[in-house]
Amino acid sequence: MTNMVNGHSKSLQNVNKVIPISPPMPRSISINSSYDSKTSYNSKPRRQNNNDSSSKKDLWERLFYQGYKADVCINTNSGVVYAHSNIICECEQKLELGLLTMDNLVDVFQLALLCDAPRLSLICHRKILKNFKVVSESEGWKSMKSSHPFLAKEIIESMINEENIKKERIRKMNERKVYLQLYEAMEALVHICKDGCRTIGPYDKDLRANQPCKYSACNGLELLVRHFAACKLRVPGGCVHCKRMWQLFELHSRLCVNPNDCKVPLCRNFKERISKQSKKDEIRWKILVENILRTKGINIASCFLRQ
Repeated sequence: MTNMVNGHSKSLQNVNKVIPISPPMPRSISINSSYDSKTSYNSKPRRQNNNDSSSKKDLWERLFYQGYKADVCINTNSGVVYAHSNIICECEQKLELGLLTMDNLVDVFQLALLCDAPRLSLICHRKILKNFKVVSESEGWKSMKSSHPFLAKEIIESMINEENIKKERIRKMNERKVYLQLYEAMEALVHICKDGCRTIGPYDKDLRANQPCKYSACNGLELLVRHFAACKLRVPGGCVHCKRMWQLFELHSRLCVNPNDCKVPLCRNFKERISKQSKKDEIRWKILVENILRTKGINIASCFLRQ
């Protein structure tokens, strides 16, 4: 038994001889420079440790210069890594400037979450959502799905949410485009019926075919009015183009504030028919009018104001 203990102690001594002495912990830097100079002047000079053998120095050199992928255990004081914030800032800058790739994106994202680096984690998260098809085929994503399935689930849910927000934004942009087109059509309709345009207008107006028109919807509306005047199926529901013209007339009547003096045909008639419509149709038209005016940011269309 005594021999076993002696042998074990000898082996520990041999190991301690091989393992180099760890470097000293960083000193706390004082703000008062005069105090530092005094202490350095009065203090005794440090005695260099000459007990380091050449084998220990060689071991340290191999550790720092040839220790790539080596198994290294770092012992810190109570688990504190000194200058951690500075290291994070340096790593963030290097990664943001071009070290991020589709292969290491998921791994860096997880490290950013663990190291409390919100900017880097946000950048990685946006890149993952933007290139999800490529990232989902990487080894980092596959390993994260097995090791952290909840994190992978959150990324997928955020991607779905991002797609829904994008679709909603596109839908609102298309709706706004339609409302602006309807407003321009109302302006062009009043312009044609009141002042006349290049090829169509009131009988008491002199038309100028070569005169430029400032209303972009005027050309298409001229063709629609000509079709409406010549079509034999212009009753409501008889023709698709005529049905569109009927809808424009009704929309105009709901926007018009002066039906008695209005030059647009059937404006007063549609005003009288509003009270006879169902409540459902009334709400639908009211919402449409409000959306058109809200899109333009006005209360009353300028083409319907008294002049």
